[in-house]
Amino acid sequence: MQPRFRIIVGFALSFLVMLAACSSDPKSETESPVDAGSESALIDHAVVEHDDGFEASEEAVPDAPNEQPPIPTCPPDSWGNVPNTQCQLIEQSCESKLLTCFPSVINGIAGTSCTALGYGAKTRGAVCESHSECASGLACLAGNCTPFCCKEHQHEICGPGGQCSISLTLGPKYWVYVCGYSEPCTLWLNDCPEQEACHALITDGTASCSPPSSGSFVAEGASCSARNDCGDSQACVSHEGSGNRCRYLCKRGDSPWDAGAPNAQPGKGGCPDGQSCQKLNEAPDWLGVCVPTKPNG
Repeated sequence: MQPRFRIIVGFALSFLVMLAACSSDPKSETESPVDAGSESALIDHAVVEHDDGFEASEEAVPDAPNEQPPIPTCPPDSWGNVPNTQCQLIEQSCESKLLTCFPSVINGIAGTSCTALGYGAKTRGAVCESHSECASGLACLAGNCTPFCCKEHQHEICGPGGQCSISLTLGPKYWVYVCGYSEPCTLWLNDCPEQEACHALITDGTASCSPPSSGSFVAEGASCSARNDCGDSQACVSHEGSGNRCRYLCKRGDSPWDAGAPNAQPGKGGCPDGQSCQKLNEAPDWLGVCVPTKPNG
């Protein structure tokens, strides 16, 4: 039987739970580890955490100022575990165009409410520094004006260059998804900007750049909770009760692009001594993860 392990692929981004945080500068928010949960949309149920990312081959392109992207219907609870109470998070159902349906946790109770974040001119994918710059229905998170999203309809909700890849945490047990607009990259080529690392979308092997979750990337083999805890071409892996640890991704065969080699050094397609390249369920055949080899006996 193939060894079982799972890979944490959701980006981590923490957020203050009080409504007063809505006017904060997103650059001052600390990205913290996120556990998406065993039945989250971020899980490949057999072996790896699921990341239904599409190919990030385009840079983020903000919408035209007057463009109103269609709003699809997401399956119940697919956007996170915060219930729609006063308004619909995905549909942005606030009657006033000056308000944004926004999640919060107050006195331990999670819900949504129509909140005055701002009514700016910037649309989805645009670079921002505060909520007030973004149009209603959007929030300035991780440096971009972003809508709330679900994996099932990330193309329509996030737009070109966007992925429903960020878990926005509210308190210790609540979270919702928002779109991320990171630069695309290629595994094992170290082609991300300085202070960022290339992290894979497991289901198709495409990848995007992201900064570390807490100021610096942790070492290979160190504990982790989100994929952007780990360095370039690594993943956050839980393997046979070892806990979540950063491990190198590895190449098992021919990939669609010229990158990496099965017998290369760690971080270039190969594995460290004492580790073997294991297949990932529902990932391309060429993509694996390095896990420690059991000692004989």
